[in-house]
Amino acid sequence: PLQFGRLLPMVASLGVGTVYVTAAAKTEKSFFSSHLLREDQAAQQQLRAALVEGLAQAGDTAVPRVVVDRRLRSLLRDRLPQYGRRLVAHPRREGRDARTVGE
Repeated sequence: PLQFGRLLPMVASLGVGTVYVTAAAKTEKSFFSSHLLREDQAAQQQLRAALVEGLAQAGDTAVPRVVVDRRLRSLLRDRLPQYGRRLVAHPRREGRDARTVGE
């Protein structure tokens, strides 16, 4: 959860339009209890403040959208069907950095 808060300004400064947050088989359960991922007004303001901090460094004005889906498969199948090529980076994949999913 702490690293997520530190990562948001960096992601926003890169000009990313949408950030998809999802779980994997070995994702810590505590990750989704992060104060930034709650749905209350205070959490949403903190999330936006972290993103705006990165935008200020980059000189950009478009705040990225953050989409949370706890299941990777449903995210890829239901929310992202319009993309023809999707890459999934996996730390244990030998010989390759990423693999193509759902073509």
